[in-house]
Amino acid sequence: MKTFKKALALVLIVAVALTAGVMGTLAYLTSEDSDVNVMTMGFVSIKQHEYERAVNADGSFATATIDERTSYVLQSFTQGKPLLPIVGDPSLPGNHPGYAGYDSIPVRMTQVDSYGGMDVFAGKNAQDKFVVVENDGITDAYIRTIVAIEVGSADPSLVSFSSHLTWTDNQHGVVTIDGNNYFIHEFTYAGAPGVRHEGGRLPAGDTAYPSLSQVYIGSEATNEDCKALDGNGNGTLDILVLSQAVQAAGFADAATALDTAFGNVADNAAAWFSTEELPVLVSSAAELQEALDNAEDGAVITLAADFAGNVTATQKPDTKITLDGNGYTLTGSITVDGKSAAYETAGLTIENLHIVGADDGVCINLGVSGNNATRYTNHVTVRNCTFSGNGAVAVKSYTGGDKNLTLDGCVTLAGTHSLLQVTNVEDSLVIKNCEVNSKNGANLNNTADALIDKCTFNVQGYAVRFGVNGAPTAEAKNFVVTNCNLTSSLDDPTDAVIMFRGNATNAVLNLTGTTITGTTEISGNTADTTIIR
Repeated sequence: MKTFKKALALVLIVAVALTAGVMGTLAYLTSEDSDVNVMTMGFVSIKQHEYERAVNADGSFATATIDERTSYVLQSFTQGKPLLPIVGDPSLPGNHPGYAGYDSIPVRMTQVDSYGGMDVFAGKNAQDKFVVVENDGITDAYIRTIVAIEVGSADPSLVSFSSHLTWTDNQHGVVTIDGNNYFIHEFTYAGAPGVRHEGGRLPAGDTAYPSLSQVYIGSEATNEDCKALDGNGNGTLDILVLSQAVQAAGFADAATALDTAFGNVADNAAAWFSTEELPVLVSSAAELQEALDNAEDGAVITLAADFAGNVTATQKPDTKITLDGNGYTLTGSITVDGKSAAYETAGLTIENLHIVGADDGVCINLGVSGNNATRYTNHVTVRNCTFSGNGAVAVKSYTGGDKNLTLDGCVTLAGTHSLLQVTNVEDSLVIKNCEVNSKNGANLNNTADALIDKCTFNVQGYAVRFGVNGAPTAEAKNFVVTNCNLTSSLDDPTDAVIMFRGNATNAVLNLTGTTITGTTEISGNTADTTIIR
């Protein structure tokens, strides 16, 4: 199911003016944070997901049998791909030699917990933008996705897209956002009448059909047209995407509910998007370091290539930034400099990045060894990252005193040393949804409280180690290991799956829903430790 639309619904262009070498970059601003790209009201929680087709080594799109039919395979969306005028333009008349319709192979959206299928253009150079919204809250919701397509001083009809018929596209024309012109589309979810999501009500725990699916520049575009589209001159075609949700209960329909909760799109789109920070694309360690040094609050720094080098992210007050690896690989290390300040209003999120650490090195350093002026990092989140390197530690704190450290959805590959080595985390240590395949798991020295949730550890040494060797536990320590699978081959007989070093007096270890495989399961001075299973 699909619809095809020109940005201004103008008459179809007949002339073909393919221009060799016309090239731009498609930038796509997304986030799963409720203060960036997702707005919620009425005890509703949503996540906006973006996908593209996976590519084989020979450049062809990968396929698989899904729902008993051949389908293209989806992967997470990546930034920085080239955007060229389409070859085989679906906007041309069907009898035109430059026309191409839709591919014979669809994309089955069930592979990403969505529904149905989406046809893709047969023409070459359209870029995938499969956007879905997940209701991960506990309340049925009405949703809409607002898309702002950069048009600069060009004719908006140069940019075209496809969308799913389960969404109603209301067009609001050109608006100025931060001095640049964008064409606004308001996609309001209508559901599939008689099939599911009647009236656009998205049930809790469900994911909508896709809205935006593919974007392309018309075949008639010239070099001058592409320059005119890039109104802010940053070398990218910027597409801003914002999803909103509100409780369905108590409202007559989606449009009424969403306008009541957030205001109408025509009057508010410019203000909503003006708070967004466009990602800064970097392709080298030098560019990344410069972007980190100059980053302001809300900045999103996005890798556009694999590269090697070491960089330092220095925390500043009132400055929370995101480093999005975009699926690329950094060979080297990232050091977080806390300035010995524990800035409550600082923050760094590192996500979607593969880091290859040096032999026996560290991928992410919290502070610099022997330099107390770099300690006390705060609000560091490492999300959906993969770590490799012979003997490498994924995340390590040298100086201690770190606050609010979260590891979410991370993977350590075989050959690494461990997921985490911390001197001490004073406030809020959370490890969740991680897969650990290294020699050891997590070593939590002198950390009073920790939550390890929904993790799988397959290690050769300890899975989790608590305490400080030879030092008594002076205050109550609460360790929660819940819904985890902890497995160790225990190659070293002095290890255990869970180890307490030092005096574990006043410690509480909650192992609810956790499976431990390996002998010995728990070791150390635990006579005064409360263990809950």
